[in-house]
Amino acid sequence: MRDVNPPLGPPPAVNSANPPLPSDAYHGQARRTDGTYGAPRRYSLKTIVAVTTVFAGFFGLLVSAGASPPFIIFLASFFVIVGMAQAWLYGGRRPRASSTLAGAGFGLAFGILIGCLILFPPQDLFTFFAFTVLALSYTMLGMILGYLVGCLTASLFMLLTVVDEFWDEDPSATNVEEHQQQR
Repeated sequence: MRDVNPPLGPPPAVNSANPPLPSDAYHGQARRTDGTYGAPRRYSLKTIVAVTTVFAGFFGLLVSAGASPPFIIFLASFFVIVGMAQAWLYGGRRPRASSTLAGAGFGLAFGILIGCLILFPPQDLFTFFAFTVLALSYTMLGMILGYLVGCLTASLFMLLTVVDEFWDEDPSATNVEEHQQQR
């Protein structure tokens, strides 16, 4: 059978320092090839139910502790942004760096928001300096918290992978297509 869509030019050059991954390399896998875990790009129904249950428990604990709704929304959005960063930044290959970068961006945005609410408009050079220090402080705090939230997120997906492998009837088959091919 011949190819109905031949390539239009020479193949693209491959960067030997950072070779390209197949387009679906980490779509449904929480475990990376280097042994680290992170949020996958695609989720099974089991994963969606488990993550929803964890979020429900997390929200329940925060509400029972008396947390305000804006604080709950802030934490939930932080967790979601870090999880999305693990799946999408760097092609899903570096979940720790992705978590740190997402935390830094979130912290910087939060620091600028707080600075604008408290110190805006800056009347003198000291206020501008205080604004800059506040934004950079929140960036550093965001990096640390992003890494910690990334560890929690990766731990959740690692636990889901271990439980899935334990309950799976055939651990060598990882998806529906492989199960169908074995039949």
